[in-house]
Amino acid sequence: MEKKTNSLFKKKMIFDKRRRIISFASSALLIIGGIAATFFAMKKEVTTAENTIYSYDITADSEYKVHLRENGVYESETLEEGGMYPRKLTDHIELLLKLNLTGQGQAAAVVGGNYNVNAVLEGFYTRDNDKRTIYQKKYPLKEGELVGDEGGNIHLEESFNISPDEYTGYMTAIEEELGGNTEKSFYISLSGQCNIKVGDDEQTKDFSYNVVIPLDLANSFYSIEKPSEFKESDSVTESRVVVIDPKPYMLILGILPILIGVLLGLFVIFASRLPSEDERWILKMKRLLRRYGS
Repeated sequence: MEKKTNSLFKKKMIFDKRRRIISFASSALLIIGGIAATFFAMKKEVTTAENTIYSYDITADSEYKVHLRENGVYESETLEEGGMYPRKLTDHIELLLKLNLTGQGQAAAVVGGNYNVNAVLEGFYTRDNDKRTIYQKKYPLKEGELVGDEGGNIHLEESFNISPDEYTGYMTAIEEELGGNTEKSFYISLSGQCNIKVGDDEQTKDFSYNVVIPLDLANSFYSIEKPSEFKESDSVTESRVVVIDPKPYMLILGILPILIGVLLGLFVIFASRLPSEDERWILKMKRLLRRYGS
């Protein structure tokens, strides 16, 4: 029995005091670091997320027809969009302005607003690509309130008959009073605000859409360059607190150093031993040989 005990004792690895101190210190650091990592890995992450509860689009567009005076050239009384039109035969331009607000979402919205339609004459000079306004004259055509339907949408259509001759007369009178000619611009402007209220959140969006109608008397024919559709999109969001559970692999990574530290400590205690006097002398000689050579 004593021989068996001596055999087991000799099979243990030899750790001198320095190695044992280093091993125990490493074991303690691994355990402490693992405990700290496990603590942080188990903490639930609290963050704030933005949730869209309502989204909407505001669009403005137009349609037009050119109504002709009685003539022997055209069979139709009107000319459609996208053509060239004779100024002399133009009686008036029928312009349809359209505004829409459409939305959808988890929450109901209360929508409204206001709008203005103006005919605008501008006189200006352009120097070095710098536009300098001389005058701007607005002729109100209509104003009103925007009212939403039961679905929380707005649909507005307003039709106007625009006489180029009428506004050419206004322009001529302005320039006679000014005593000079300027570069000119004439357009019909639809502008205003849309109000969107969802719960306690209220947003106000401005819109502006202009259709330019040429009044250049030097040209016998003209075209109307209809602008692209105005569109603005936005949304109403709410903030909510989100709790994220710890990920399993993070817990494993935190526990792993603890297990390694415990195993290292147990190994030093049960699978290693201090050297005997002879073994200490041998270890000392080996260190001297490594340091100074053979």
